[in-house]
Amino acid sequence: MSALFDYIVHQHGDRQWGHVLDAGTGVTSMRWLRHLPATRLTAVTASGAMAKRVRKAGGALPDQARLVVGNWNDETLLAGEQFDVVLA
Repeated sequence: MSALFDYIVHQHGDRQWGHVLDAGTGVTSMRWLRHLPATRLTAVTASGAMAKRVRKAGGALPDQARLVVGNWNDETLLAGEQFDVVLA
């Protein structure tokens, strides 16, 4: 794990992860995220090509995870959803 991910885990402490949003996912972050004890995971990328790389590098997503291709300028993107942890 990288120093950045170690730092995030340290700062988060013993709290529950709950529903995690990765607001700019990539291959490296998804490899880390798949092992978090989160109840749900939503990973967003604006790039269809990045989504393909993430899927190819990591294989099938866990049942509680989804990978969304979308742009934050879209007001309907993730509308009405709530997250316990947001990684940006």
